[in-house]
Amino acid sequence: MRILKTFISIALCLSLATFAQAQAQSKTQTQLQAQTQTQAQTQTQSQPQSESERDERTGRLLDAVGLYTEGQIASAAERFRALREEDPTDDAVMYYLGLCESYLGNMDKAEENLLGAHLADTANEWYVSALTSFYATTRNSAMMAHYGEKLLKMNPGMYNTPYLNTLVADLKLSQGKDSIAVQYYDRALELDPSFESAVLGKMAA
Repeated sequence: MRILKTFISIALCLSLATFAQAQAQSKTQTQLQAQTQTQAQTQTQSQPQSESERDERTGRLLDAVGLYTEGQIASAAERFRALREEDPTDDAVMYYLGLCESYLGNMDKAEENLLGAHLADTANEWYVSALTSFYATTRNSAMMAHYGEKLLKMNPGMYNTPYLNTLVADLKLSQGKDSIAVQYYDRALELDPSFESAVLGKMAA
């Protein structure tokens, strides 16, 4: 049983990076730009700026997002940093700057910005997804489980997959929370009775 639990733990480390990659690839350029425009308009409406200033800032933000989606991460990061310096409370800017910093390997700055965006808008699913992916990339299993569970509760239609349920279950199992782990394994197996990782995990619980 101990050997099986060890195997589950090793498999989890390998799958965390896969989860992060899948999450990063799940957003198209059109989705990114549409969300950013909505966030930028909401954010700037609350600021004591003229209409022209709001439009100018929104345009700069969308330009930065365009650079990001084109893969020009360093250039995008420079623009997002300038935007954040002007307004440290803009959660859309923090979100995209966090993604850029993560891509550039500046993990402390990435975490700071992604957490800042989430704290500014805890109901934003994109921010929770970004944090889940970030902690998967950095292999922080406890935090990945925390935000992965939030995703499952926020949007089960999108995230209630055998894969994510099993990841959270594996993490719970590694933390000694066997009964909670079994609940997640059961959810995974309800979706796919042959999902091998869940089958093995439940045997170890």
